[in-house]
Amino acid sequence: MKKFEDSIVNSLRVGKLEFKDLDFENYDYSNRYKNGELKLPSYGGGTITGTATYNLGVDASGNVIEVSTGGGGGGTVTGSGTQDYITKWNSNTAVGNSIMFEGGSGIGLGTVTPSYAFDNHYNLGRYASFGVAFAEAVPANSIINIGDVDGNGAALGLYDDASARTVLVKGGSVRIGTGAAAAERLEVEGSIRLSGTGSQDNIYTTNDKLLLSSGGNNGTSFLFDDANGTILTDTNAEVGIGVAVPYAKLDVAGAIKIADTSASPTANTVGSIRYRVSGNNSYIDMVMQDGATSYAWVNIVQKNW
Repeated sequence: MKKFEDSIVNSLRVGKLEFKDLDFENYDYSNRYKNGELKLPSYGGGTITGTATYNLGVDASGNVIEVSTGGGGGGTVTGSGTQDYITKWNSNTAVGNSIMFEGGSGIGLGTVTPSYAFDNHYNLGRYASFGVAFAEAVPANSIINIGDVDGNGAALGLYDDASARTVLVKGGSVRIGTGAAAAERLEVEGSIRLSGTGSQDNIYTTNDKLLLSSGGNNGTSFLFDDANGTILTDTNAEVGIGVAVPYAKLDVAGAIKIADTSASPTANTVGSIRYRVSGNNSYIDMVMQDGATSYAWVNIVQKNW
């Protein structure tokens, strides 16, 4: 039996793997090979070590084959990880921790205590905003930045491809340009150009109740229309109230109400009209020139009771 074992050992010697001291008379086959399962009687106590370059696999026919440790689709995955870290491949056969961590409140990038659905603490730090945290500093060539935008605190910044900020949204106000946060709801650095259909450049509300235009009917440049009438201007700087086309600097379809004023009669106020009451008298006065360089309020009509 010993000679037979020696011949088996010599014929089955493969690299560092050796079959030794096989006792075929007393070997418990039922405990080592059963239902297609192979079980080693002992392991971990050998003194032969080295770097594995092949793994054992089984092909579709059930044959045991060698597979390169670096081969795709097979081989042993090595490495280790930490609970709750999202795994990454450190090489084509080894895994480890990434910088992403899954916490109870969300995914953390560079932090193990995320407070938001996505909380970024990686590299530049973060600024939390509505459930998402972003880097505080503006990366080069960024298009959208949410965080401490250019020292303006929590805000939204839009940038062009040269990293120049073009829009800043903060506290419900919008600035178009590179300046500080807008003090009004909308502030624009530069001109506003409007374009519309045909020859008109319009801003308008429903049913043209408010219309700003550089063209359109009668050269209208401003139109305000409500249930009580119309106010408009034309290209001749004429204002019409309640008329479709003004034919004077002020063309009013209806009465005009005037009141008293304490303005001094000067070259700048000449032609002004006022209505005033004193005692049992009412007056309509006009500023008129009464000398080469002098002006006065002159009564036009007086009524008493």
